Amino acid sequence: MPTAEKQREAAGQADPGLKDGLKDELEADGWQRRFEADAARACELVDLYSDLGYEVTTRPIAPQEIGPQCTGCAIVACQRYVALYTRRPGEARDDQRNREHHDADLG
Repeated sequence: MPTAEKQREAAGQADPGLKDGLKDELEADGWQRRFEADAARACELVDLYSDLGYEVTTRPIAPQEIGPQCTGCAIVACQRYVALYTRRPGEARDDQRNREHHDADLG
């Protein structure tokens, strides 16, 4: 992946169409939320997890993911931090294959 593309993804700019429920969709596709990181340094963590053999993606933090006690920090957190997700290669394909077999058994 080219460096500029890694930086955009690490900054959470890879998918500007963030919608409610994206976290649930990612987790349903086998992604595991690891932690939040400063977007300026996230590309280092993307590289680290990639080197360990994981697929890696980042997404902006949505305001609704921050508790009501942290509303003062929410503006900064949503602007400066991203959530980092990882999954082992092939997990999504295995999950999809299992869902297809399950659906075939029901039909």
